[in-house]
Amino acid sequence: MPPDEKRELVGLALSGGGVRSAAFALGVVQAVTSNRLLKRIDYLSTVSGGGFTGSALTSTLTRSNGECLLASALSPVTPAPQEIADTKVVGRIRDYSNYLIPNGLPDVFRSATVVLRGIAANGLIVLTALFLLAAITVFFNPSALELDSLHIFGWRLPLGKPAHLLPSLVAAGVLFLAYAIWAINRSQISQRGAPERRVAPVWLLGATLAVFALDFQRLALQILFEHQGFGALTTWIQSILVPIAAAVTLFYDKLVPLLDRAKVAGSLSAIIGRVAGKAVVWVAALVLPLLLWLLYLDFCYWGMTGLSLHEPTLNRPAWLSWLAGWLAVAGRYDTAIVYGALGLFGLIGVSRLRGNANSLHQLYRDRIGKAFLFDPRSPDFPPDDTRKVSSLDPVYAPYHLINATVNLQGSHYLNKRGRDADFFIFSPLYTGSAATGYASMQQLERSEISLDLARAIAISGAAVSSNMGANSIRPLTFTLALLNARLGYWLTNPYKLTASPPSLHGWQRLKGWFNRQGWLYLGAEIFGLLSEKMDSIYLTDGGHIDNLGIYELLRRRCRVIILADAEADAGMTFGSFVRLQRYARIDLGIRISLPWQAIATTTRSHMGANAGTGDCRSGPHAALGTIDYGDGYKGCLLYLKSSLSGDENDYIRDYGRRYGAFPHETTGDQFFSEEQFEAYRALGFHIANGVFQGSDAVCLDDSISPLPNTPMESLRTSQRDLARLFRYVMGL
Repeated sequence: MPPDEKRELVGLALSGGGVRSAAFALGVVQAVTSNRLLKRIDYLSTVSGGGFTGSALTSTLTRSNGECLLASALSPVTPAPQEIADTKVVGRIRDYSNYLIPNGLPDVFRSATVVLRGIAANGLIVLTALFLLAAITVFFNPSALELDSLHIFGWRLPLGKPAHLLPSLVAAGVLFLAYAIWAINRSQISQRGAPERRVAPVWLLGATLAVFALDFQRLALQILFEHQGFGALTTWIQSILVPIAAAVTLFYDKLVPLLDRAKVAGSLSAIIGRVAGKAVVWVAALVLPLLLWLLYLDFCYWGMTGLSLHEPTLNRPAWLSWLAGWLAVAGRYDTAIVYGALGLFGLIGVSRLRGNANSLHQLYRDRIGKAFLFDPRSPDFPPDDTRKVSSLDPVYAPYHLINATVNLQGSHYLNKRGRDADFFIFSPLYTGSAATGYASMQQLERSEISLDLARAIAISGAAVSSNMGANSIRPLTFTLALLNARLGYWLTNPYKLTASPPSLHGWQRLKGWFNRQGWLYLGAEIFGLLSEKMDSIYLTDGGHIDNLGIYELLRRRCRVIILADAEADAGMTFGSFVRLQRYARIDLGIRISLPWQAIATTTRSHMGANAGTGDCRSGPHAALGTIDYGDGYKGCLLYLKSSLSGDENDYIRDYGRRYGAFPHETTGDQFFSEEQFEAYRALGFHIANGVFQGSDAVCLDDSISPLPNTPMESLRTSQRDLARLFRYVMGL
């Protein structure tokens, strides 16, 4: 979008951070409103928890024809207050600050049942696959004596030892011969400067590895029979590795920043910590696949006769014998038939599963919608959670950009940059990403009947998932997916809506059937095969690529961007901002300069054990930075950081003394009390109001000065011009 000299675009970004960010953003929005700046905001860009408040703002503005009900109305001559009273709408939001379990223990049990239902659905898929694999294995190896031979439809090819690995040896020989011929052919054509083939015979390597894997199963089963089971190994895994896996799975979200910090540290202790951290992650990642593999071997062990041809199947459990009798099957292949019947029966159920039906997403969406989307015109505030995104009226409200992440772990589009994801937006007019293309929002809503504002906000806040964009921990993807740690959402690919419709013949009909199979999408999640070319794409929290929400405002070349950052940043390292600087420079050619260090230093001196002991100052809570779009066009970034300087009101400082992590308590805490919610809301209002009224210090390059009322003569010319630009654009 080219810069508009007549109308300088202004964007307000509300960062991610769950309900902590929602409370902080509510205070910022109240300050924007009470200082009469809301009508100057053209774009509202929200991520995750910032979207909770952002959706409440845009939906109530649309409902009330532009009247902001999140702050008390002020007359044009009334000065902005130092604090603001609650409106009934704010009281309604505050009542749902504990939005995930508003009814207490019953909601806990309700959530637990949804988790268990999802695990059962995933277990059905896994058991179906295990039964079918075991059926094939037992059919070709009905007794342990035949594990060192090939047994096909009653015809037996004895291989003996060590020749029982003949299939693997033959496969390796074929692979060697094929690649040797390829090498000779390549040598002949390379002299002509022929390029390498884009698609090498990878399938042959994959087939060879599959043969190796099958041979290994036969070897493992031989060991199983010789030792009469894996009892000791299973006990060891359950007693030692399972607790490790459970701990890592529960706290995996905290491993991401720890592993990231370990990557850049160069000391010996950091290297040891990095290796140990990766080892723990891999141990946790391998536990569930290992247990499933042992279960498959047990299935085979139960179905095969022993080491003598006359030995009965003594290892079979009672339920398996009962099923064989109920199905009236007997003989050498009875267990294989039972397993095959169970597998086919499971396939019928699996084919009825859908990708989004049993994840936690719907429950999450319902809780968010009930808490933050309602009709403000009625005294009892009835729910308004079926409102469509396209219904948000930009005449009465800022144009709302809801940021999400499209996961592309299996795509070559972005993997070369290591992000595994792309920026995805929902907006009243268009939705999509650069990778998938863009489609009309109304067109997508017609295609996805269940897509509404509440769902878009829930997608934007889907922080827990098996795939998490740039924050993914690849080894844990399998475990997280099967344990139903999935808040993400499968959405119709916008590309599908804009592409020419295919002819419904032959392969296209078969492809259409496959695209309706939920188990295939779960498989794509488990193995990281997510691509922008799929008919449905997997969306998660916008914070998995940009937790600040200003990337899309930069793309629109906003002259002024106001950012309310309330993400968890206990170290005050501004990590998300630093990452955003890199994305903006690489993707958009935009350079951002922001003097934020003084905010970090001041806040650290007032957090935790230092609460109440530092000097009381009026800021800095904010920094004013330069956005260089290129071609001589520049803008400014007003960065409002969740921070402390000692001048906050009594109950904010009191809360900080009692809870040392404030104002950066973990995002894992989504169960805010009334006091906790109010502390963050009041802090957001205090910071934004102090900046807009010019009473708080603001970081300006190497200087700190009040903004905007204090003369700027002592500042550098570029910063003086920047401050004047901010005042001019905002109409201050």
